Amino acid sequence: MAIVAAYKAYYKIGEVSKILGLEPHVIRYWESQFTDIRPEISGSNRKMYTRSDLEMFAVIFHLIRTVQCTIEGARQRIQELKKSGELPALKAELVEYSGRPKTVGSLASLGALINRTPQNNDVHKSPTAEAHQPSLFPAEDTASPDLPDNAAASDDSLASMQEDMSALQQALDEHQNELCEIREALANSQAELVSARAELEMSQSDLEVLKSDLGDRDAQLSSSLEAIESNTRLIQSLEAGFVDAIATLSEREEDIAAAQMQVEAKAQSLHHSTELIQSLEAGFVDAIATISENDAQLSSAHAHIEAKNAEIAEAHNTIDAKNAEIAAANTTIEAKDAEIAAANTTIEAKDAEIAEAH
Repeated sequence: MAIVAAYKAYYKIGEVSKILGLEPHVIRYWESQFTDIRPEISGSNRKMYTRSDLEMFAVIFHLIRTVQCTIEGARQRIQELKKSGELPALKAELVEYSGRPKTVGSLASLGALINRTPQNNDVHKSPTAEAHQPSLFPAEDTASPDLPDNAAASDDSLASMQEDMSALQQALDEHQNELCEIREALANSQAELVSARAELEMSQSDLEVLKSDLGDRDAQLSSSLEAIESNTRLIQSLEAGFVDAIATLSEREEDIAAAQMQVEAKAQSLHHSTELIQSLEAGFVDAIATISENDAQLSSAHAHIEAKNAEIAEAHNTIDAKNAEIAAANTTIEAKDAEIAAANTTIEAKDAEIAEAH
């Protein structure tokens, strides 16, 4: 089934999408895959598709969606249609335009009709040319013809002349009909020419817009070239800095390698220190266990010492009591000694008295 599109010079992507019943992203994808589609860029920097582009989209749609070709298969089929000359007929079959000026034939059909017209009745010939061409009807001879003696021959000649007249009248009618067709085709061709002129004026207007856009593009291109030159200088400067950075990086890598060696040495030393610390931790654990045992023993010794101290304190108290008793005994002894000394003194006095008495 043919699609129906408005007869226009250009179509926007939204219009193409609506005509074909496809999403815009499918239109863009097919455009990137088929080089026969070459949209133009408008002054507002929009893609505008021509009737040829629309017809090519219709052919691609037919091959991919109806015939079920792949993208590559559709490309090959289009090339085959181009070589065989069947592509224009397929486009005309798949796309119909509404609002297009209706014509019976083109300028080519007009030429074909003219060529079919016999030269003896060419309505476009000049009077001079007509003067040199034999007339459709023979000129009447002013001189009186010699009448045949035989009446039968005269009747045959009259019948032959009547047949010639009928044939000539029929030919005249055909030529008049062809002349009407030529005039109608000429009128339609003039209408088509007017439409073509309007399209040409529109194309010229678009061309002026494109020229203006081209001027703007040239200015943008000059600006872009200046920006590219500036970026090139910047890139060269960055490359020089990059070379310096690489040299610095090489030096840093050497420093990093030396630092890595130092780190490895430190790591080995740390490993040894770790082993030593682990050994010390093991000894420390043993020492803690020993200290714990010694603390237990010390606690037991402290308890024993406290018990002994209590016993010593009690012994001291006993000794103090005994000392007090000894002191009291000593006092008593001293008193007794004094009494004994006094008694001895008394005895001595008695002895002296006795001695005297004797």
